Amino acid sequence: MLTLLLAGIASISLLVGGIGIMNIMLVSVRERTREIGIRKAIGARGRDILSQFLVEALALSLAGASSASGRRRGLLRIGPTPAGASSSAR
Repeated sequence: MLTLLLAGIASISLLVGGIGIMNIMLVSVRERTREIGIRKAIGARGRDILSQFLVEALALSLAGASSASGRRRGLLRIGPTPAGASSSAR
């Protein structure tokens, strides 16, 4: 039962994260329509522009994941110290 609950929470958080990235990329495309037009005018294919935005989305996702992972590790180090252990022993 607990596994099902955790899987449901993980699914929802992945969905929310995906929607967030989608919104950020949509704003990025809308703000850069002029740049996209210029790139198309000088001969860029639609595939080239799409791959640029996909690489940017991947970089954004990886940066967010590494940031979250780093914060998680930091929180684990700051956590409570067991009785009788010094904090410098970690």
